[in-house]
Amino acid sequence: MFGWFKAKQSKPRELTDDAIADIMEKYGALLEAYPTAYVDETLLPVPKDEMRRALQAAWKMAPPLRNAIEIGWTSLHRFQPNIGRTPVEANADSPAMFRRFVEISKIAGPEMDRDFGEMSAFKRANQG
Repeated sequence: MFGWFKAKQSKPRELTDDAIADIMEKYGALLEAYPTAYVDETLLPVPKDEMRRALQAAWKMAPPLRNAIEIGWTSLHRFQPNIGRTPVEANADSPAMFRRFVEISKIAGPEMDRDFGEMSAFKRANQG
């Protein structure tokens, strides 16, 4: 009955070395531009699930960059839906923005914990 729906779902795209490098470059630029802000997830170079796959692949590909990749992985929670065009900073000069930052932090916290646990398990399973 829902064959049409199933047929439209696509497999995750293959992450080539070039694609991974491009994703990591764009993601790194976002982290540099907004080091402490919550940012709308639509600014990510690829959807979050694909970002996690790219981070895993990059971690395996580039051992000298693992610390930076781990920071990127644990920063992924800062990209949330419905943030809008203006990133949300912990700005003491703007009480409204600060309140919104705190609200988003409460929502993003469990995702941060999950990402850290996932990354730790991944690292244990892929030492070498």
